[in-house]
Amino acid sequence: MRGKAMNRRQFSIGMTGLGLGLLLNGCQTAPGARNSDGGRPSDSPLLFIAGAWHGGWCWKFVAEEILKKQPFRRLYSPSLLGLADKSDALSSTLGLQDQIDDIAALIEREKLQDFTLVGHSFGGMIITALAHRFSDRIRHLVYLDAVIPEDGQSFITAGQKLSQHLVAQREAAFRSLATDGVALPPLPPSAFGIPKDHPGYDWVQDHLTPHPLKTCLDPISLADQTTERIPKSYIRCTDPLLQQPAIVAGSMRAKSEFGWRFLELSTGHDAMITAPQALAEILIDM
Repeated sequence: MRGKAMNRRQFSIGMTGLGLGLLLNGCQTAPGARNSDGGRPSDSPLLFIAGAWHGGWCWKFVAEEILKKQPFRRLYSPSLLGLADKSDALSSTLGLQDQIDDIAALIEREKLQDFTLVGHSFGGMIITALAHRFSDRIRHLVYLDAVIPEDGQSFITAGQKLSQHLVAQREAAFRSLATDGVALPPLPPSAFGIPKDHPGYDWVQDHLTPHPLKTCLDPISLADQTTERIPKSYIRCTDPLLQQPAIVAGSMRAKSEFGWRFLELSTGHDAMITAPQALAEILIDM
């Protein structure tokens, strides 16, 4: 798997502003094109947002599975500013709003309408902000083992009610990990539920890049637009179960709050790597 993935690097890196479906199929999407199974047109785009240390590359295998059944579907998997193919933007001043605005610009540039927005882990920060900004254009909001922040919360406080003392402790811990004051060094793939004997372990390890520290500490500012009309789903990865506090809080909210569809997937946190086919099937059915 690793060799194959590295040979096809051009399909998994640098996809900002381009439909991944177009890249993998090598053709333009025909308006109203039908699925290979003769079903209804799949003209609802999918926009994937990766989590911390990851980039657009991590959706490669999920995209391939989706395109087997929906070969003309438009798929987008841009990296966040400061990560992967956008790592040249990494700096001590790069903040959460910069990442949000960059993806918002893609949505505007591609004129995306009626699209499904999928956010993994830290990506829950980004899709929550985008949902408030583009509430009338989003078809479905999908949180994949992700945080669900409220206005004014950061990645380290998302979904939680914490004392100022505890918030200060967590912030200090994050700053201590970013020894250069700029970015958090990548964790090993095993931290994301990828076993060392998994064929994608080395490939993921090679692609992970430092994550900009400030984006984890910045409070999110949510627009006034309501997201109540948007169907929302939460996919909790359960084997192994990641116990990161903000993700635990997000999953508990989705499981107990009215209006959410809650699903469990028996795989690790990086489901796009360890269970791409199962994840693709869930997304196709939404």
